[in-house]
Amino acid sequence: MANADLYALNKPLLAVIFRFLFFNRHVGVLYSCLSISDDGRCDERAIYVISRHETIDHAELIVLEKVAKAVCVDPQVLYHTATFGEH
Repeated sequence: MANADLYALNKPLLAVIFRFLFFNRHVGVLYSCLSISDDGRCDERAIYVISRHETIDHAELIVLEKVAKAVCVDPQVLYHTATFGEH
């Protein structure tokens, strides 16, 4: 489908961009913009934490807080997803 065909559909396009901010043996930390304003700025940011464990220990939380603050995201807005299983 050409770009002109997409515009003819009169449907908005949705693009989601994730950026890896940090990863180690235990967690991967991704940044995403959840809401973009009319001027193209990010209105709502989130940090996704992909972990090998069901919980995150205190030492790891301190690192995650520093990573969140480095990209101007409230550390309270961390979404944790555990991806563990039998090896």
